[in-house]
Amino acid sequence: MNSFAHGSRMTRVHPSRLLQMRPDLAHIHPDATLGEAPITDHAQPQMSTFDQLNQEAGPSEEVGYYVFTQTLAANQNLPDLTQFIDGDSDFQLVSIHGKSTGSYNINIKDNSSKPIYSSSADASLVVGTAQLPCRIRPSLFYPAAGKIGISLQDTSGAPNTVQLVFTGVKKFRTS
Repeated sequence: MNSFAHGSRMTRVHPSRLLQMRPDLAHIHPDATLGEAPITDHAQPQMSTFDQLNQEAGPSEEVGYYVFTQTLAANQNLPDLTQFIDGDSDFQLVSIHGKSTGSYNINIKDNSSKPIYSSSADASLVVGTAQLPCRIRPSLFYPAAGKIGISLQDTSGAPNTVQLVFTGVKKFRTS
């Protein structure tokens, strides 16, 4: 039995009845009592993107970063920018983060130069921060010596420096 305050009096309620009254409490472990911190299956600390990538990387793989910087004039549109991929490894893009001195729209292209968004999107919606990168699901594959196509358009009305970090797994080719 669990107790909870109801108005100015305490009421004892059976756990099954409590869940009928408060279905929003269903995530709490059945052995927990009211007033205790909930016991959940999500108690594991969140791993950083870097740690997740290192766990996923195999013997001929490593975490890879490509840093792209572009300065835009006020309202400038640059639809055909490129970040080249090293020739020694394929690249599996899993997240994007960045910063800028103003607002802008962005679209990224896959390895066949097809934009991944139906139209350019406000960067605040699709570019994460270093602390919380925007995950790309499913991840995008770029072959060795390939390129990531980038489309940027300033929306701030002032000069704008955009810096993007493409994070992923470099997959080295073995003979």
